Amino acid sequence: MRAFGHGSGFIRPGIGFVRCGRGFFGMGVVLSNQRLIDLRGEWRARGQRVVFTNGCFDLLHPGHVRLLERARDHGDVLVVAINGDASVARIKGPERPILPEAERAATLAALAAVDAVTVFTEDTPCALLEKLLPDVLVKGADWSHLIVGREIVEEAGGTVLALPFEPGYSSTDIVQSIVDQDIDQGIDQGIDQGIDQGIDEGTDQGIDHGIDQGIDQGTNQGINQESDHGMDHGSDQRINHGRDHGMDHGFDEGNDEGDDQSNEQGKD
Repeated sequence: MRAFGHGSGFIRPGIGFVRCGRGFFGMGVVLSNQRLIDLRGEWRARGQRVVFTNGCFDLLHPGHVRLLERARDHGDVLVVAINGDASVARIKGPERPILPEAERAATLAALAAVDAVTVFTEDTPCALLEKLLPDVLVKGADWSHLIVGREIVEEAGGTVLALPFEPGYSSTDIVQSIVDQDIDQGIDQGIDQGIDQGIDEGTDQGIDHGIDQGIDQGTNQGINQESDHGMDHGSDQRINHGRDHGMDHGFDEGNDEGDDQSNEQGKD
């Protein structure tokens, strides 16, 4: 692919235009608006039928490719004009385009069906169409209700076509699908992280709680056992002490009574 600047129109000036197979250049090129308009006169002089289509072409998909292939069948040179970055942002919102204009243009120019790509800065290609005056203006059938530039082309004797658009493809849907996947992935990761964190925290809390319970239960059991043991030991001591005291008291009383009786008998 050859890209074009503002001077000669080419980054590689001096490269000749070689018709190879279907393509006028043999490969797609990116042209400045003015260089494209200059070449339009040459194509007209050679009897080349110029087909023109336009769009943002952000995130190129099979629907785009098949539409361009169908468009190319209606002429000798297919020109694709794309909205510049600022234009795309005004139309689709500040988060678009996904790919900058230079990359979108390079991708389109690499397609076999495309002969030339140019970038316009306005929101519509009307100013460019008034100067280029293509033989055929093509849009997808999804835009058949509003083909911008129709009057310009038809008043110049050109043809306007709304070609079937491959269903099921949309740059906007692709972007939304990516966003949704990112959201779903984020939710899943959040859930997994939350579960893991909860398990870890729950395990740590369970361990701490078990340790605390073990300490409390062990302490209480130790106190109770020691208390019971102390009571049992104290009871045994009191019993033994009472028994010993009783025996000693009985022995003393027995001795006293024996002495008293002996004294009485001695008197008699």
